[in-house]
Amino acid sequence: MAAFGEVGQKGRSFKRGEGIAGKTWALGKPIWGKISDFPEAKPVDPRIKAFISVPIGDRGVIQVVGDREDAFDEDDVTLVEILARHVYEEIRRVELEAELREQAIRDPLTGLYNRRFLSEVLPKELPRAERYGHALSLLIVDINNFKEINDSYVGTWWAMRS
Repeated sequence: MAAFGEVGQKGRSFKRGEGIAGKTWALGKPIWGKISDFPEAKPVDPRIKAFISVPIGDRGVIQVVGDREDAFDEDDVTLVEILARHVYEEIRRVELEAELREQAIRDPLTGLYNRRFLSEVLPKELPRAERYGHALSLLIVDINNFKEINDSYVGTWWAMRS
């Protein structure tokens, strides 16, 4: 997992339960307060006196730091929690869009690209092949009575894959 490993350290990997970020992630709830109250906190900058550490679902942690021990109150924690929920939802949205795009361009049984993918890629590849003087090959196969072949052998094929 990558996030703030120790308070104020951007982008460091951490393990569940390690430091403030790992503890936040393991507990699945916010931790906040004065740095001096948390011996596991190892701020990278001595000016950091307070922090808020909030999990982003099961994806990571958001941390906010302050230079005064009384820098944050419960309203600040609530605000960071709201931000973390929005970040989590945005991450999920991006992942779902990628998943839907993949499902839209691949056959679910074979994993091969489908006609939609060809329609997207061919208009780009034809000019590129022409620009660089490369050959471009396209193979389209149409098998008569393929449903019968598929019905007869697909079970055997799936059994061999397992």
